[in-house]
Amino acid sequence: MKRWAFTDEELRLTRIRVKSWAARASEALVVGAVAVAPLALTLWVLWLVLQVAAFVGGLMTGPFNATVLMIAPGLEGFLLHPVTSTVLNIVVALGALVVIGLMAKGVIGRLVGRMVEDFITRIPVGSVVYGSARQLIASFQSPTEAPRRWC
Repeated sequence: MKRWAFTDEELRLTRIRVKSWAARASEALVVGAVAVAPLALTLWVLWLVLQVAAFVGGLMTGPFNATVLMIAPGLEGFLLHPVTSTVLNIVVALGALVVIGLMAKGVIGRLVGRMVEDFITRIPVGSVVYGSARQLIASFQSPTEAPRRWC
């Protein structure tokens, strides 16, 4: 007749096996999290940047879309489709950044940049946030590349 109870030695060996399996599983969990973290962080930042670009582009394309829809109501389905409007907003925001970048290289852009920076630094919270953002962006620049000011 078979017995159903473990002996003390069998119970001790089973506990050792379970502990070693749990240790291996927890170690694998930590290694997996460390391996995936950079990719997850990169995808999250990319998603965040695209969301901000779509929002800013939406601020610029909103009046344009309203005007186009008054003139050509047949485009309503195309312009108001979520994918189309998001892509259009992102393209407009990127185009605006290119134009701002080109202007910032010139004399007028430097003057406007200096005026905007002076205005923001006069706002109590704005100066803290703006200064911190400048330091963060400067930390991503290569050591050989001198930190450039907007103006």
